[in-house]
Amino acid sequence: MRVYYENTVYAEISLNQRTQFPVISLYSNYYLYGSDRNKAYDALNDIRPNSWNAGVSLRWSLFEGFKYNSEAARLHFELDRLREEYALAQREFDAQTQTKLQHLERLSMLTKNDTEALQETRKKIIMTQRLRVQGEADAVSEVTVKLEGLERELTLESETIQHAYEAEALKLQHRGVEECTPR
Repeated sequence: MRVYYENTVYAEISLNQRTQFPVISLYSNYYLYGSDRNKAYDALNDIRPNSWNAGVSLRWSLFEGFKYNSEAARLHFELDRLREEYALAQREFDAQTQTKLQHLERLSMLTKNDTEALQETRKKIIMTQRLRVQGEADAVSEVTVKLEGLERELTLESETIQHAYEAEALKLQHRGVEECTPR
């Protein structure tokens, strides 16, 4: 997008500079004065050689009250503004990308840790069930351990979904940039 706008502004600057140059024009005219409603061929015979005109004109504006200087300055300021807007957008894009990457990395670490914790909780559930069968643990402790396991599974599933969401958002962000960038 930036390249398109810069090229447009460069074209405007170039046009502005070209308007300051002298303009040479060629022209020609032909005047048909003969007319006769009844005899069209007689009208063509009435045409005289002085009906043809040709010429060259030169137009050069010597001074127009600094019009060109102010317009050129405005166009250069607009070009600088576009460059600054592009740089700002690029910094914002890079910051968003960096934030998303850090968030993805953090979610990956949390998913890894929660997967390990879920494995430990599953072992704890099996152990609590054995103790319950032997009569050394009560039903409340068994239900508490199972609840803990369900909570860990829910947390792990939530983090997996969040990770997939963030990864897809990052892909869409980069795909949008690729589609909007002129080649």
